[in-house]
Amino acid sequence: MNKNSEEMKALYEKSPYPQVLNAIQMQTVPMLIHWINAAVAPNGIALHPQATILSAGCGSGDEVFLLAKQFPEARITGLDFSATAIRIAREKAVALQLKNVVFETVDLTDDAWVSKDQRFDFIACHGVADFVDAPQKLLSNLSNCLSENGVLCITVNSPHHPAARIQAAYAQLWGRSNTAFEDSESHRKGLEMITQLMGQTVGIEGIEKAPKAYLDVDIFPPFAQHLAATTWIEYARQVKLNFAGTLDGPVALSQLEDKVMNLLYHFDRPSFSKWVLALQNKPGTQLLFCKHTPAKICFNSSQISDWMPKLQPILGQLPLMNCDPLEPRPVRLRFAGMPDLVLNTRAYDLEVLRRCDGQNMLKDIIKSIGVEQSQTNLWTQLFRAYQYGLIS
Repeated sequence: MNKNSEEMKALYEKSPYPQVLNAIQMQTVPMLIHWINAAVAPNGIALHPQATILSAGCGSGDEVFLLAKQFPEARITGLDFSATAIRIAREKAVALQLKNVVFETVDLTDDAWVSKDQRFDFIACHGVADFVDAPQKLLSNLSNCLSENGVLCITVNSPHHPAARIQAAYAQLWGRSNTAFEDSESHRKGLEMITQLMGQTVGIEGIEKAPKAYLDVDIFPPFAQHLAATTWIEYARQVKLNFAGTLDGPVALSQLEDKVMNLLYHFDRPSFSKWVLALQNKPGTQLLFCKHTPAKICFNSSQISDWMPKLQPILGQLPLMNCDPLEPRPVRLRFAGMPDLVLNTRAYDLEVLRRCDGQNMLKDIIKSIGVEQSQTNLWTQLFRAYQYGLIS
């Protein structure tokens, strides 16, 4: 383990994550099961009741416990390089009487923990990759233990993350290259001034009152990558992982009106995600990767009629078209931490979606309904549903 890793490990041994957050509100990352599973469709699903799941960099286990509650029959493993965090996680698991979770102390960049006999259907690596100074090795190890139809979901910071900007401003303010936080009244006033000048939109108000332990690991760590998403996508490609999309895609699409959708029809899900990432200066993002090449559907292609779309179960049992085909029947989906995802469907559009079973071509589905309709609105709602991961 090199110097950077040793320093990071020492900090987390002293203040295990997420306990270190104390009164700081922990940021939650939406995990949409249907969207994750759409990444590997139509080959299978990654998240299912009996899945094998890995939390890579689990800290004291909060993410593992959430997953265990959501998937009580799954086999869930939590790995972290902090022995203190793993000890706390094991104690919590005993107290919660969880039988389907195991915890191990490992360095994720070390080959030793990668078992040839263990393959995971889903790997979550949230807020970890930025603090590893061998990112390619990390991704290589995660790829090597991913099942053939598995999905890797990593959450990474970007060069626009507030911590990167605060560190740079802090160093310039005090005229020093060492950006470690000095816990004094004057330095806390300096931190308050910096965050005030950054503006209220960055979501870090009151950070100058945070415990030093939190500031040391989240704002002033001895090492942090803050790489562009495109860099992570390239690193993943080098270890034979394919980019499958980012949540920023459907979030961005939810803000657009239907009348502009046709301008985007040439984008498949991964390419639309990349396009959105290049437009926005977000502090971080959630990226999906898988081993096989994701299915790419382009709606401006003549081949769209031969597409065999499959409806995801999340939409439930859609109603029959027992009314005027043009009757508005909008579908509004709500997920914690995300804008509403809306499909401005008609009764006819819902009937098409209802018949998307993955076995019949779109042209045959339309023919089977036997109602002549303009397809303009249908293509728009199918495109939204595809980008939202509702059909694959």
